[in-house]
Amino acid sequence: MNKQSCVVCVEGPAKYKCPKCSAHYCSLACYKQHQQQCSATSDGNSDTGKESKKQYSILPPKPSPNVLFVNGKYPTIAEEALPTKSQIDQAVDDPKVHKMLQENPEIAVSMRRLVELQKTETGPVPLRTLDAIQQNRLHNPDFEQLASYILDKYYHQEENTG
Repeated sequence: MNKQSCVVCVEGPAKYKCPKCSAHYCSLACYKQHQQQCSATSDGNSDTGKESKKQYSILPPKPSPNVLFVNGKYPTIAEEALPTKSQIDQAVDDPKVHKMLQENPEIAVSMRRLVELQKTETGPVPLRTLDAIQQNRLHNPDFEQLASYILDKYYHQEENTG
């Protein structure tokens, strides 16, 4: 059995593979969500090599072996050191964030996926969402720029004043 994580929810074990791009997913719901992004990515590309590269660049990366997990699920970071859902919600409504997303559609797709993941979080700290954000930061310089802006404006500022 495959030990990879789902590229959509970054949570479930991947049981299935996309026939177009070979991305791994865990359920029909994740497959349907992936298909929308996979189809949207391949519509504008005629060269299959470029198409394949572009598809993988917008998918959430596989979990890093450098991230430590508790019970195989959550990073071992003190919860009080992480941004809250309300801080993330404020960043989602920021006009500069919207402008950055309009200028880079690949990041917009990743951010939509992260916002949807964040909406499913139940605790005060969205651990799965934060792990997915970190993975995107490691593999996409444009996403890193957006994440740095959000952290500096909404998280580190409150950290320094609190």
